[in-house]
Amino acid sequence: MPHEDLLESLRLDARVLARRLTALGHADAAAAADEALYQVYSVFRGAWDREGRREATAPVPGWGLGEKEEAAAVLAGDHDVLDEYKRRAEQGDAGAARRVAELLELLNEVTKAERWWRLAADLGDPDAVDYVDDFVSNGSSV
Repeated sequence: MPHEDLLESLRLDARVLARRLTALGHADAAAAADEALYQVYSVFRGAWDREGRREATAPVPGWGLGEKEEAAAVLAGDHDVLDEYKRRAEQGDAGAARRVAELLELLNEVTKAERWWRLAADLGDPDAVDYVDDFVSNGSSV
């Protein structure tokens, strides 16, 4: 198994464990699980780099998750995915701006979502352009 896949699998398992511990009222244990994952990743990356192979990068929140899983994570209060999309959108990624708008709508933050729909359209995301055009032609806000 490639090291990236192994690390991604570990990260996803750790996120599931942390959520379950939090749901059971063990927030301290969830924080410890997060810290342990970071330490494992650091050791893994250091060993990989010492072997003279390409530099490994930190896992990006949301990688390996489907749209439904991302939405479920955001609805459960995990805003790492949303924050990563915001960061990418602010760097000019139109698709990321659209995803921020979609996730904010799920959170019922309609006013904030409107801003992100417009940004996605301005950046050239075709779905966002259609979405904004539909609202403008119907006289709605956005």
